[in-house]
Amino acid sequence: MKIVIIGLGKIGRTILENLSNEEHTITIIDDNKDKVEQLIERYDVFGVVGNGASIDIQIEASVNEADVVIVLTNSDEVNILACLVAKKLGSPNTVARVRNPDYIKQIVDMKDELGISMIINPEKETADELFSLINLPSVAHIERFARGRVSLVSIDVDKKCSLVGETLISIGKKFRTKVLICAVQRDNEIFIPSGNFLIKEGDKIHFTSDANSLGDFLREINLVESPLKKIMIVGGGNIGYYLAKKLFKKKYKIKMIENNLQRADLLAELLPETTIIYGDGTKHD
Repeated sequence: MKIVIIGLGKIGRTILENLSNEEHTITIIDDNKDKVEQLIERYDVFGVVGNGASIDIQIEASVNEADVVIVLTNSDEVNILACLVAKKLGSPNTVARVRNPDYIKQIVDMKDELGISMIINPEKETADELFSLINLPSVAHIERFARGRVSLVSIDVDKKCSLVGETLISIGKKFRTKVLICAVQRDNEIFIPSGNFLIKEGDKIHFTSDANSLGDFLREINLVESPLKKIMIVGGGNIGYYLAKKLFKKKYKIKMIENNLQRADLLAELLPETTIIYGDGTKHD
């Protein structure tokens, strides 16, 4: 596969490192000459120095022959423009990093017009992971599919779990939240359970669930003993913003401390349901 990576910050270098071991033909673009030369020597890739949103630079990098173009500069606007140029040159797949919350909704609605195949937002991904840690117990191992709408979950059944002694049929009748139990691991055996299969202490259960109702099910079976109610977030950057929005939807009471007055004022407008405190979160007072 022919891949072009535009922007060689931390994420760009990490992606380059991972892809360079998979026998792809990779071209990198960055306006920092030293960085490009260093990475060319280290990873045996092609390199072009210049503005990745420039059509001349993209032509020099043979973007028209690329199977995918990944744009990861520090500027959302440059990333969007670079994807649009790459699409116009003929690249079938483009990936853009877009971090600004103001852009996310409109870009999702206009992806095709902007020539963007996929949007990545590291801050939002981090906020989603933090939300899972807060909202769900550590006993559950969770994988997400269908862009986060469906979860595949593994849990260990201990003596306090309400599933002990229940069959799949009785689980469906007893608990309000519905899940699909796909497999049960007992000692060294794997079972694809039927309706009469009896859950025992020590079993490891694998089930699928609607992501929105997963927390409710885990609470029903006593894997979440004391739901959190009040949460304080120190730092009102993009991660804090995304996290506060997700937490409010779950009825948590949220306070956020931000040490930049202009940012604190903006957050107060964007998050009217959150108490915004202007100050240094590292100070006791």
